[in-house]
Amino acid sequence: MTALLLVSHSRKLAEGLADLLAQLAPEVPVGVAGGSREELGVSAAQVLDALRTLAASHPEGIVALFDLGGALFSLENAQDVLAGEAGLPPLLIADAPLVEGAVAAALAALQGDPEAVRDAAEAACNTRKRGEG
Repeated sequence: MTALLLVSHSRKLAEGLADLLAQLAPEVPVGVAGGSREELGVSAAQVLDALRTLAASHPEGIVALFDLGGALFSLENAQDVLAGEAGLPPLLIADAPLVEGAVAAALAALQGDPEAVRDAAEAACNTRKRGEG
């Protein structure tokens, strides 16, 4: 199964979204990285810790979703570090809206491989919330 990593400058935001995903797709491993209870921000070290924790669940791959550019920068730095580590699943970074993308990814992770999960997250960019018009 594919695991998901939610990277946000606000840990509360990521944890709240993880709670939502746990209701929708409880079988899907979800990790969070970023911020602290009191401060906003995200670092590559936080992302690495979360990735290593998720890797312990032996996923087929990990799809990461992020909120802002700094989170992407931290993800890319962590990805560079992980390139040299053996035994870790592939990390795919989705260019998707955090909430809608995470919901789509969680549902896709119930059956899809990591690439299909990333694709489902990215397709959420085209989802309209109010229908046509």
